[in-house]
Amino acid sequence: MRSLQRYLRHILITMSLLVFALSFSFTTSYADWYGLTLSQPSAIMTAFSDKAGEEIDTVKSLVFLYTFESNTNPRQSSAITSGFTFFTTVANYWPFSSFKYSSVGATYDLSAKLISFKIGGQTQDNIIGFGGSLGANLEGVEIFVGASSSADDFTKVDFRHFNSAYNFNLLGLIKVFLQIPLDNRDFPYIMYTFNYGMGVTVYGPFLPNLKSVDNFANVEKIYGTMTHTLTVKFEF
Repeated sequence: MRSLQRYLRHILITMSLLVFALSFSFTTSYADWYGLTLSQPSAIMTAFSDKAGEEIDTVKSLVFLYTFESNTNPRQSSAITSGFTFFTTVANYWPFSSFKYSSVGATYDLSAKLISFKIGGQTQDNIIGFGGSLGANLEGVEIFVGASSSADDFTKVDFRHFNSAYNFNLLGLIKVFLQIPLDNRDFPYIMYTFNYGMGVTVYGPFLPNLKSVDNFANVEKIYGTMTHTLTVKFEF
């Protein structure tokens, strides 16, 4: 009898939380988020940077991202949203760097907005929620080598060029986020997100012609990720 009461109590609590979560009237339709985060290089890319005597520092791992988000049913208000995030490192496009780290990829995101509250005279709610993401990225390192800039050396290895190596990784993340309203018509919300997860190198390292790189058999292909992301919601 006592076990039955405990079982019914657990069901009641679960149903109450579900009703509580789904009863929120969050923003219907779509949202665009733009922001910055720091990428987490794989163990293989870190090993390449060590061989080059370089470091993948904060500047090199800074990532710009864009997230498209919508309610699971765009026609109705909902606490559950889904969407896609596209990201790329920023420093990889700087022309004056002799060592570059790049990470380009995308994830599918699913989030639940669980708690809303106001502080002081706020007219909009602060929102706390959690979610998860699955995706993939292509990451690489490039180092500037060679000594010649003569056109006669174009087909030789000493012509100035970048040595490049790449990885293809699968990503899995869980996240907790806080959305804070801003008193701005074009940028109504700013969001902080803590991401934790794992990456798996499924192919790599490889050269631009897709040929595998030797002497990296002992490097771990599974690595942890932990990042902090700051984004702003933009309304057209």
